[in-house]
Amino acid sequence: MSMVFNADGKLTFVGGFKKFHPATWKYDAKTQKLQIKISNYDKSDNECGDYNEEYSCLLYNSKTDSFESKWTEKTKSLSFLGWNFLRK
Repeated sequence: MSMVFNADGKLTFVGGFKKFHPATWKYDAKTQKLQIKISNYDKSDNECGDYNEEYSCLLYNSKTDSFESKWTEKTKSLSFLGWNFLRK
């Protein structure tokens, strides 16, 4: 399974999680925050371990109704709902 971050802000899940479509993403280079909004999700906290610069995790933020994570040049993977997505 993979996530495709399209240049227009659309996020596409390939190989699964299609129930979350439509989905969008945006990235703030200044704060290095990746933000993902998905559809059809029971809004609850996503279980993650401690933040690590190389292995990041998307956590649900009820204030923005989106999943957010720190994303830097050193980030190698992103954990989301129990799945680890490796950076290409």
